[in-house]
Amino acid sequence: MNLNGEKQEVFDLGIELYEFYAAEELKNTDPFFAAARMKLYKSVLALAVNHDDLNEEEMTKIESLEDYEKILSTLPNNHLARRYYQGFQNVTPIIKSCVMADFRVSMQQFWSLIEKVLEKDSD
Repeated sequence: MNLNGEKQEVFDLGIELYEFYAAEELKNTDPFFAAARMKLYKSVLALAVNHDDLNEEEMTKIESLEDYEKILSTLPNNHLARRYYQGFQNVTPIIKSCVMADFRVSMQQFWSLIEKVLEKDSD
């Protein structure tokens, strides 16, 4: 599954923003965690960009990695979110939980910065 032009632009912008954030704020990160975090981020972003693949109720039910995996399992094998997630799903449960904890903290910081930028733009 590929993205159409507009969705691809949104996806690319999301990746650019995250890469800029990671370069500035996540220096000296272990390469394994950086790569796993990026795959998980791309998977989540691909699902968000293709939100029309799911109904709103399904999207709001995602509260854990298990919920996310259940939703991914309902998508076609060639869905972009599933393809990015495949690089992450085969690690051991301990590594997976470490990556998820790292991902949560990174995403909280990342979205906090985006909110600050949006607030400045609206002032």
